[in-house]
Order: sequence, then structure tokens, then C-alpha cells
Amino acid sequence: MKTMHQCVLWTGIFIGSLLLASPLTARSPASTYHSKRSTVLLSSAEKQLAKAVNSRLTTINNKPILDLRLVDAARRFTERDGTARDALLDAGISDQYLIPIRYTATLDQGPLITPVESILKSDVKNAEITHYGVGITGHGQGKRIGLIFVRRGARLSRFPKQLQHGDHYLLNGSLEGHFKKPKILIATPLAKVIEATPQLQHGMFWTTLQFNQGEGRYTIEVQAEDNYGIQVLSLLEVWVGKKHAATHVPIRRVRPIPRPISSLDSAEERSLQLINKTRARYGLKEVRLSYNLRQQARIHSSEMSQKGYFGHHSPHRGSLSSRLKRGGVRHSIAAENIAISTSPELAHVELVRSPSHLRNILDPHVTHIGVGIHQRNAGPQPVLTFTQIFARLR
Repeated sequence: MKTMHQCVLWTGIFIGSLLLASPLTARSPASTYHSKRSTVLLSSAEKQLAKAVNSRLTTINNKPILDLRLVDAARRFTERDGTARDALLDAGISDQYLIPIRYTATLDQGPLITPVESILKSDVKNAEITHYGVGITGHGQGKRIGLIFVRRGARLSRFPKQLQHGDHYLLNGSLEGHFKKPKILIATPLAKVIEATPQLQHGMFWTTLQFNQGEGRYTIEVQAEDNYGIQVLSLLEVWVGKKHAATHVPIRRVRPIPRPISSLDSAEERSLQLINKTRARYGLKEVRLSYNLRQQARIHSSEMSQKGYFGHHSPHRGSLSSRLKRGGVRHSIAAENIAISTSPELAHVELVRSPSHLRNILDPHVTHIGVGIHQRNAGPQPVLTFTQIFARLR
């Protein structure tokens, strides 16, 4: 029996109205990830907001750090209608565990933190955030505000965003906190996923990555284990071009438009449709709905949401294999994706971006799937917890 576990974290909580303002000139993306220097300076309003945020999140056991690169990302997040993940990538940040908040406020309505007080004291505070950034843009009384919170599980060295075909490059770093057993995965431009176990010594890990599987976008994933199973810690997108030619190519990210959710049943069906459309794009057969798998997926999503944890290993029901056995699901292969988002479309965008999750979605050996979604309120938009269980049933 083969069981794989994969995960992805918070693909987006968006609080407040859409930003209706004159267009702002987008700044150029950073040319590397994890730059050691930042020229960002906080405005007086941002300093006050950062101080207020810090006071709401600091506990005896945890004091999050204001990260100037995340300030840059938060500003980018307010300047466009794209996702917070795009803002992070443009700012040269690869952290995967992400809670973004975007809203509008006016100075004459009181402290700028007021609209998000409740979610800061609940979801964000309970998430054990390690770093955060605040960004404020706009003129006059009306302000556009972006807050980005991350839980940094790995500290990585500088890494380029552009390489030439045939290049190799060293990826190295260290795990933070209680994470262990690092692993590196790379998705090639043709969606082939290559897995590597890096060398590990004295808390540092490293491996040399090869970029020789064609031209285009490569996605690098760093994952490790904690008490809840495998967690994705970092994602890096690298463009690989022709040898001895300029590699700078503008990338336009096209995303499905999220639609209103009429029911959880329909949201689960939309998630399944998106998966099968992706499989069809690569010439794979559709996966069929299994009601038993769907029931197990619903139970896991509900438990994660209500018990306040996120992972494949349930403190109450065990691993995926144990959960399926308990539910009487006979299988020869099983794999799982989990996500938290505000729509099936946004969740799918993040899942296919991650090599480990894309590998599950494109596994030619699985025949059935169960998608389970749990909904709860955390601001104006509902928060959806997704579990997708892929299997080859007996």
C-alpha cells in the first residue's frame, strides 16, 4: 500500500472591498530570492500600524518580526488586484505559509487597524506567525492597506530567478523551529516532478539543482516534516532560457475568476472539475468521484478547521492511511492535498503551483478522488478548508 502526503497553506484571506483607485505604476520584480539587503523605509503611518499589529500578535512564547522585504510585498499587494503570492514572488520571498489581508480604510474613521482587529486576535495570532509586513498606499484620507503574515519554516540562501538552460545552482539553507527531514522537489516546464533529498549536517541542508529539462518555468519546493506531517515551506519560480541568450522574459499569470459559492456541494464539484481539466491538459484520464473518499475528506477538513491545526497527520485520527482504514476505504495507492482559501479557483491555482501537489493531481495511477470542504467565517469572506484525497481503489 502506497501513501503520500502533501500540503499547502493559506492561499488567501482577503478582507474588505475591492480597490477602486487610479492605477499605480508596478515596480519591477526582484531579480533574486532572499536578498540580504532591503532599501525599504517605513512611512510614519506604516510604523504606527506595525506597532499596533505587533502588540496584538506578541505572546509570551512568540514575538513576530517585522520583515522589510514583507513590507515591500505588502505594498505591492495593495497596488494591484493580483494575489499575495504574486506579490511575494515579485519581492523575492519564497515563504509558503501565508496569511494575507487587504482592505481599505480612511484616517477619519479611527486607527487603521480597527477593521482587522478580530481576525488578528483569532486566526493570525493562533497561526504562530514568525514574520510580517505592512504596506499602505493611497493619497488623502483613503488608504489601501496590505498585511502579509508568514510562518518561516526555512531560511534559504540567495537564489536567482533567471538561469540559462543547462545551468546548475546550489540551493542551501537551514530549517527553523521543530521542522526536520528536508526534501526538495522541482517541477519542470512539462510538469515532470523531480525529487531530491539534500545533504544535511549541523542544521544546514544543501543540494545542487540541475536545469536541463527544457526551457520555461521551473518551480522549486522545499518541504519538511513536523508533528502534523509533511509541510511545504518554500516555493521558488525560476525562468530558464536559451544558453548564451538573455533570459529575462515577462511572465503573465492568468488565473480563473473566483465565482460566488452557492453551496459546499457545488464548491466541491468545481474543485473536481478544475482537477480533471488540468489532467486533460496533460492527456490523462479523469478521476472519478468516490463518495467514501469524499466523506473522509469532509471529516478531515472539518476537523482541521474546528480543532485549529493544519496537516495530514491528525492528532485525533492519525495518518491518511489510518484514516482511510478507519473509514473502510480499501486502496492500493492514496495521496492527499490540503489547502485553505476563499474559493475553489484560488485554491487550485496554488495547488498546481506546488510540485508535490501537482504530482498528486497528475498521478496517472489514481482512479478516484474525494473532495471535502469545510466553511467558516473570518471576516467578510468565508474561509474554506479543502481536503483532496486521490486513490486507486480496490
